[in-house]
Amino acid sequence: MDGQLRLPLEIWGLVVGLLSKEDQKTCLFASRVLGNVARARLFSHVTILFGLWRPFGVEHKDDAAAAAYLNEIDQLSTSSWEIMRYIRRDAEFAKLIKKLSVRAHVPAGTGTYERHCLIETLESLPSLTSFVYHGMFPLLQPETIDALANTCGSVLTEFRAPVLGGRNWLGPAFFAKFTKLEKLVLVKEPYEDTPARGDNWAARACIEKVAETRMLRSLHIGGEAIWALPVRPFAYLRELVIQEPENLGAIGLVLRHCSPHLQSVSLVLDNLWVEKYLNAAFDSDSKALPNLRSFKLVMHGDSFNRYPSDVSDFLTNKKHLRRLDVDLNMDPADAGVYPQFFELLPALPVLEVLGISFSGYEFTSQKLKRLDEKLPLGLTALLIHFDFEINDVSARDWMDVFRKRESLRYLHILDNHRTLDLKQQLLEDHPTALELVGYGPHLRWIERDPATGLPAYSPRWSDAKVRFREVEDFGCEDWEWLLRNHDWGELNSLYPGLPREADALA
Repeated sequence: MDGQLRLPLEIWGLVVGLLSKEDQKTCLFASRVLGNVARARLFSHVTILFGLWRPFGVEHKDDAAAAAYLNEIDQLSTSSWEIMRYIRRDAEFAKLIKKLSVRAHVPAGTGTYERHCLIETLESLPSLTSFVYHGMFPLLQPETIDALANTCGSVLTEFRAPVLGGRNWLGPAFFAKFTKLEKLVLVKEPYEDTPARGDNWAARACIEKVAETRMLRSLHIGGEAIWALPVRPFAYLRELVIQEPENLGAIGLVLRHCSPHLQSVSLVLDNLWVEKYLNAAFDSDSKALPNLRSFKLVMHGDSFNRYPSDVSDFLTNKKHLRRLDVDLNMDPADAGVYPQFFELLPALPVLEVLGISFSGYEFTSQKLKRLDEKLPLGLTALLIHFDFEINDVSARDWMDVFRKRESLRYLHILDNHRTLDLKQQLLEDHPTALELVGYGPHLRWIERDPATGLPAYSPRWSDAKVRFREVEDFGCEDWEWLLRNHDWGELNSLYPGLPREADALA
């Protein structure tokens, strides 16, 4: 059969890449050529599990559940150990791996064995271009970064790890060896994994070392580290994410030094005092960032923005803005505020991906009509954060609004009071292009029942898949971006009493 595969391998690679994971696995046994192509696809990204992540607050119901949990950890640990052993023994297989993700959730106070196994594995991965580390047990140690830098420092383009305080965290000197690093992610993990905030000396030093290469294009930084950095790291950035700083006093200065190269900005805020700094920065720098393509402002916890006019004015002139996600965390008492923000939408001619939040006591047909008038018809993805105790609008009227957006492929609803339950209607009467539906922490694909040909929901995404979601899970970077910074804890907190399997979308 190999002699019949006359297409170049690059073409076969594209073809195999369009197949499902199950079909790619079948290709392993179809022929030598297709097997090699599928093998490279299937194992380009490997995930190592240390321990087992569980949703915050989930407890064992009885001894049997506890035993099942321990048995699952044992199976996962065995599987991860076998993968790492195979990597160390098969150099050709190790060369196929381009991305390594680690989920570190072993019990606190342990992890020495896992840490040394990881170091030995990293020493066998010369082609690694992306390293992603979630969790905090075992802690990511300088010797681990040293192994990574010595093995693939000249080819690694992405590094992600949680910001953990303390001078003994990441060895800044090792980061000088990452000569091709383009994306650096040093952000706080969701609350269930994050220790108390420490100092940011190590994070600042690491960023400065990477910035010296002038290759850094994407920086995600949590806490206060960003304000002590020199301006050099911002000169060539295309994407900037600032997560949960204690203040925003220097945000205007950062925006000025990033302009005009910066194309994507995300601000994730949870501090009561950020509103005045935010509005002052946008008011004084309304002409900054003329080439902005993506903008995200997510305010939660104690942060809020009652007067978004400065943010709206800042965005009005951003004619290249294609993705926008704004959650102002407004109190329902500020119900008259959110329509001001809707007026901005028609001024953004290429907007396709949108996240919006609005709140109040009662949602009426008149409010839906105003929303319908402002929502761009060309939307491909829409996230709605709905905070109304009463929703007087019929499901049919909501469906009419969605069907007008004929390109809408992904719709996600966050419903504080569970008054916007459209799951069944979206299945039976959805827009033609709709492929993925989200409701709180639940995501499902719209498929066809092979027996009846009628629309049916796929199995619900697992909690872990939602928590650690990747672009490859969505199949579209825009969709992953839209749900980015809305972490699993936030999505699930809206539905504390929602049965996991009893819900219509669960």
